[in-house]
Amino acid sequence: MADFREALSAFLEVSQYLGLALYVGIEEVGVPFPVPADTLLVLMGYQVSRGEAHPLLVMLVTVGSATAGASIQYWLGRYFGTRLINRLRGIFRLSHERQERIEVWLRRYQFWAVILLRLVPGFRVILTLVCGVSRVDFRLFVPSVAISATIWASIFVGLGWALGDEYELLVEAIEENVSIGVVLAVVAGVVLLAIGVFRLRRRIFHRT
Repeated sequence: MADFREALSAFLEVSQYLGLALYVGIEEVGVPFPVPADTLLVLMGYQVSRGEAHPLLVMLVTVGSATAGASIQYWLGRYFGTRLINRLRGIFRLSHERQERIEVWLRRYQFWAVILLRLVPGFRVILTLVCGVSRVDFRLFVPSVAISATIWASIFVGLGWALGDEYELLVEAIEENVSIGVVLAVVAGVVLLAIGVFRLRRRIFHRT
């Protein structure tokens, strides 16, 4: 795992935005990698902290490639439907009961369900397939994926930027246990948001 991460880091230094787009997009289509894209975003955040990457470009590339990859998988699910999901049940640990619960959420909440459920660790790929099978309105699916991807990217890129040279601590946590890494990311993201709001409030009151 560490060797793959080092190779990935070296690849990003050469290709950077193209590498980011391909990695995120391919993972969103459903092709698994030894290292999750969460780790990649932390690495990109670290490059932002060193002035080697532009934060806006990182966000645009991530959100664009995630939305494009998820859209491809959506249509795969829509056209190949249940047959495709049945073949992947073992890989994604998707029982019939679990699929039914997801479909209930999608029918009730659609837009918000896609945004929130895609933030659950290990849930993005299978959720997209279920969206296709359930024929969720594609006009709602695309913006909800874009919003969810923006939240996801903001958290992990922001953490890589905030941690700087200590970014490997989060990367190791994510690789050891994705759930732990995401919990740490969310907590840290909330802290970063609170710090940002506090600084903005201080600046506003100071000016007045």
